[in-house]
Amino acid sequence: MCFYDDDPQDKRPYATYVDPSQPKDKEPIENHDLIDDPRVRLAYTSVLDTYNKGALMAIPSMVGRALEGIVKHQLKGNKEVDLVKVRMLGPLLDLLAEKVDLSLPLKDLAKALTDARNVGTHFDIDIEPNKDMAVKMLELLEVIIEYIYVLPAQVISFRTYITRDENGSVDK
Repeated sequence: MCFYDDDPQDKRPYATYVDPSQPKDKEPIENHDLIDDPRVRLAYTSVLDTYNKGALMAIPSMVGRALEGIVKHQLKGNKEVDLVKVRMLGPLLDLLAEKVDLSLPLKDLAKALTDARNVGTHFDIDIEPNKDMAVKMLELLEVIIEYIYVLPAQVISFRTYITRDENGSVDK
């Protein structure tokens, strides 16, 4: 932000102010290197780079492209899906829900936490609960909480936000 003198002839700012509340650059999610397809990882990091450069108008299409890459990567190798014929994101998402068990990671996570709970509840000759285990269990519990409680609320809030009309009213 620049401050200008009251003299309309003098176009030079006499002071420049940087707003300290400006958010810092958006960092990639922790362990984003686990994205095993380099093109999907590049699509994701490109969204972050574009966001951090302030080119916000490009973000919706870039997020869509990254999402499309994720979906196609998950469907790749499925002989029942012709990724050349199905090109639109909506039908691709429908195919993903139909062909890939999206609940499997959540089931595996819940099972792992159950197994770890058993270590704490019952005596185990090989493993003793410790701080590292507790931290990891808490982090994974928070993932489940975010998925079951926080994510649905965020989706509803976002859908409400994107369906507002030019006056700020929610379209019905």
